[in-house]
Amino acid sequence: MPNHLTHGIILLLAVCQLSCRRSDEPTQVLPVQSDARSSDSLAEAEESSSEPKQATELVSSDEKLLSGDQLLLKLVDWQGFQEVIDQKRGQVVVVDIWSTSCAPCMKEFPHLVALSQRKDVQCISLNVDYVGLSKKPPSSYRDQVLAFLKQQQADQVHNLLATIADQEVYEHFEIDSIPAVVIYDSQGQIVRRLTDSSVGGTDGVSYSKHVLPLIDSL
Repeated sequence: MPNHLTHGIILLLAVCQLSCRRSDEPTQVLPVQSDARSSDSLAEAEESSSEPKQATELVSSDEKLLSGDQLLLKLVDWQGFQEVIDQKRGQVVVVDIWSTSCAPCMKEFPHLVALSQRKDVQCISLNVDYVGLSKKPPSSYRDQVLAFLKQQQADQVHNLLATIADQEVYEHFEIDSIPAVVIYDSQGQIVRRLTDSSVGGTDGVSYSKHVLPLIDSL
């Protein structure tokens, strides 16, 4: 057999062996990380997109709460009360001092609510349910006071609950009992303290007989 034919056959066999060896080698499969990364990114994007929506809903809910029909009741000490009076200078102010344990107080309270509709008068309700007991702090009276105020629809009244004991409130106002109505002029000065003992008679303090005529005279 000629030499050139022999060399050709040998070369052909070598090529075949090399091809067979490569085809027998296992194919290495690389892990695909882009899909996992894409999934994580997508989840983060969805979470991020949902957060502003939740925050907006909370803000809207809070705004509705503050701008709705919620009746506000503020707890104040004597200094806090005086600050409220100072803020209302320029108008006549009527302060009704009352308690949920005082039946005559609650009987006259609707007249304060009616008076609060007038534009020339500022009305304040100062509740004195707190009697100074450490086991019953001022905040413990909040619910029962709010319940009565809501029943009376006193949303136009500036509602306060004293954090000092009732007797201390009496001393500050120089009154001996409740119901009591204290009237301030437009300069923030007390012009009259109305109590059962100060008005005399058997009916006690009356808005129609005592409070309204005095306001109209100022």
